[in-house]
Amino acid sequence: GREDAGGYHCAVLGQERVRSALVVLTVHYAPKNVTLWVSPSGAIVAGDTVTLTCSSEAEPPVRQNGYSLFKDGEFISSGQRHIIQDVQPSQSGRYYCQAGNSIRWRGSDHMNSSEVHLDVLYPPINVSLSVDPPHVTDGIRVNLTCTSAANPTADNYTWFRRSATSSSSLWVQVGSG
Repeated sequence: GREDAGGYHCAVLGQERVRSALVVLTVHYAPKNVTLWVSPSGAIVAGDTVTLTCSSEAEPPVRQNGYSLFKDGEFISSGQRHIIQDVQPSQSGRYYCQAGNSIRWRGSDHMNSSEVHLDVLYPPINVSLSVDPPHVTDGIRVNLTCTSAANPTADNYTWFRRSATSSSSLWVQVGSG
């Protein structure tokens, strides 16, 4: 096994001062402990630069082009490092990396890391107001619904009503929730 790697020599019992030449045993093995690192750690906000780095233990070591990055099961790029500049919400997803060298293990020549969920935070966008029913007559109950896209989801909204005065239009807060 891998633990047998190292330097060896031999000698005749009782004549240990007369030794063979040193032989270095290298044990080749497929990648193990494949890990995908995300930097920065913690919250990632739209516009940040994100670096995804793959690492592994293997002999021979995994070459630069022996690493592949996947997002939601789809191939993204080759290489040990992938940099996303100006990260966008659409780049949220489940990422993993794959490492391979020339050694096959259990019929496979590559190993996968665990998945890492990249969750890109962003402030509310696409704020819209809908009216139901769309055509309102006096005495009819009306539902106003405010929606937006955000991560985390916006759960509080402020409501305004335009108050027309003789000189200008003014927006007055009429509620929140």
